[in-house]
Amino acid sequence: MNPEKFTTRSRQALLDARESAQSHNHGAIAPLHLGLALLGQTDGLVYPLLNKVGANALSLRRALEAAADRIPKVYGGGEPDMSPELSRVLSRAEGFRQEMRDDYLSVEHLILALSEADDPAGEAFRANGLTVDRVREALVEVRGSRRVTSEDPEATFNALE
Repeated sequence: MNPEKFTTRSRQALLDARESAQSHNHGAIAPLHLGLALLGQTDGLVYPLLNKVGANALSLRRALEAAADRIPKVYGGGEPDMSPELSRVLSRAEGFRQEMRDDYLSVEHLILALSEADDPAGEAFRANGLTVDRVREALVEVRGSRRVTSEDPEATFNALE
């Protein structure tokens, strides 16, 4: 997976996920850290997408934080590594990117992948109404037939609206 093919916001989400894992004293960056990082992006596509699906962002954040609290803490270690679960989520997000014929991996691909993850993050997403089908339907409304062809697609989407 080529990091240069990530949008600015998806790269930032991965950096924020690392910070989330560190602040929780976790030894690995899990999908739930990525979910929390995405919820930290108050501007952009995340919240309009959550609103279209009818998901409650606060409820989702609480579920992800509760799952994070159940992960054992690690003290004195180095930088957290990417967990195998997060690797699978990123791989699946890449699959969604290709399927949607987008040039860059964007936050919507990450949300789609998280919504079908087989871990606590996926459970929290689905419990809050974020299923793959519902996210896809909302994406049609939010972004229409536009493709992600730049590192900053949200600026294009918002400008067009």
